[in-house]
Amino acid sequence: NQRLSPWRFALCTVLAFTASFSFANGLFLWACLLFPLATIRNSPVVKRTYLVLWCVLGVLAWLGYFADYSAPPHHPSLWGVFSAPLHALRYFVTYMGGCISSNVDISLVAIIYGTIGLLLAGEMLVHLVRSRVSLTRTAPWLAYMAFALLTGMSTTVGRSGFGIGQALESRYSTFSSCFWIGLIGLYAIRHGARGPGKKKPWPIVWQERFLLFFCMGWIIGSVIVTIILWNNRIEAQDKAIQEMYTLE
Repeated sequence: NQRLSPWRFALCTVLAFTASFSFANGLFLWACLLFPLATIRNSPVVKRTYLVLWCVLGVLAWLGYFADYSAPPHHPSLWGVFSAPLHALRYFVTYMGGCISSNVDISLVAIIYGTIGLLLAGEMLVHLVRSRVSLTRTAPWLAYMAFALLTGMSTTVGRSGFGIGQALESRYSTFSSCFWIGLIGLYAIRHGARGPGKKKPWPIVWQERFLLFFCMGWIIGSVIVTIILWNNRIEAQDKAIQEMYTLE
């Protein structure tokens, strides 16, 4: 049921305001959720009212967040991306691939994944425009991808001056993973739109294989990281206990 009731709309606004003042990139939800909001099946008057009200509340959230805002003095200049555009591009690509590899020593893995992912996203968007796929089916996945891309770009502007390693912080994996979730969702729609018995073009085959490999690597990598962190935690606890008994 894609009819949006007033109480569900109110709940969405409460959650959006909560996100906006919990993390800076939560402000992007106001723009990204326009995709699914544009697909609701209410009457034209109700739909227009929801869209206008959503935009007004979004503007108020942005104004409220930046009221009396001052950038932290230790942060790099926001204009640094223009003085070092290639560095900023590398930071952005690393950020987008960071959810699969957050190890600074092998940041090249994140760069490769981020580059391929952005190329696949560009090809997918071209396909959606040419095929005129219904926005009703693609809206949730486009919202996921838009949120991750806007978050990545804003982080690049504000944090690229800290160096490439900063793009691989684990807290960013939650946001960059939304890009891959959206991309996989769009490929699932594309795969389902193909009639039975039709042979896939070889570029599609290799794209789907890459995404499958990505998902497998994501799962395996998450398990390995969890095991390593658990072992480090146990070692730290043992060391703390030994030091405690030494002090006694």
